[in-house]
Amino acid sequence: MNKTQILIAVGSLFVSASLINSFYVHLNDSLSGFLMGIGIGLLFISLVKIRKSSKSKS
Repeated sequence: MNKTQILIAVGSLFVSASLINSFYVHLNDSLSGFLMGIGIGLLFISLVKIRKSSKSKS
């Protein structure tokens, strides 16, 4: 696995863990938003890396 795939996996894990935890355990909004934000940020970074690598190849 390269770094981009790891970022996608970890970002998806953070987003899904935040949603699952909010369903079973009452988290305060700041913690839930923090976990969701980290996950979305990691996914965004991985998409930017994919775009940069595809531009450099062409």
